[in-house]
Amino acid sequence: MHYGTSAARNELLQAYLRIYNGRRGPMALGGLTPQQWLAQLQA
Repeated sequence: MHYGTSAARNELLQAYLRIYNGRRGPMALGGLTPQQWLAQLQA
């Protein structure tokens, strides 16, 4: 994907990271999101 500016890229990156870290549950983490997995480690 081509981004017109670095600022535009950074804006979309933030949205992607929110989805990746907060909604997506990969099998490598037992179906937990990275945020859930980290919270479990810190508990």
